Amino acid sequence: MIKQLSVRELADKIEAATAPITDWQFLDVREPWEFQMAAIKHPHCPVTHIPMSIVPLRQNELDQSKPLVVICRSGNRSMMIARFLEQNGFGELYNLNGGMTAWQAAALPLTRQPTPAPTPSTFTPQLDDALLATRPEVAH
Repeated sequence: MIKQLSVRELADKIEAATAPITDWQFLDVREPWEFQMAAIKHPHCPVTHIPMSIVPLRQNELDQSKPLVVICRSGNRSMMIARFLEQNGFGELYNLNGGMTAWQAAALPLTRQPTPAPTPSTFTPQLDDALLATRPEVAH
C-alpha cells in the first residue's frame, strides 16, 4: 500500500535527523531541468534523482527493503512511479503529497543549481557557407 506523506511530515523527519538518513530512500523522478531548478536541500536527506522515464531501467539501484519516498513536482508522477515500484516488489512506499510545489509553498529549504550557460553553436560562418554551397537552390 502506498501512503501519502505530507511535506511537513517529511520536513519533520529530516529536521529530527542527526546524521544522513540511511534507513530510508528519497527518489526524485522529475526531469533533469526540473531537478536543477529546485530540489530538497538538507545534508541529512540524500535524494536520488532518476527521471520517471528511466526508473524501470534503473530500479535495481533502489533497495526494496527500505522505505522509499517518491517525489515529483505535484505528486502525480511520483504516485505513478510508486505504483510501478509496488508492482515490482517494493514494500513501504510513500508519495510526497503535493510534491515540490507543496514543498516550495511551505517555504522549506531548497537547493537551486544555476542554469548552465548556453553552449556556443557548432556552426561557424565557414561551416554555414559550406552547408549553403551544398544546396544549389540557396543563393549567396
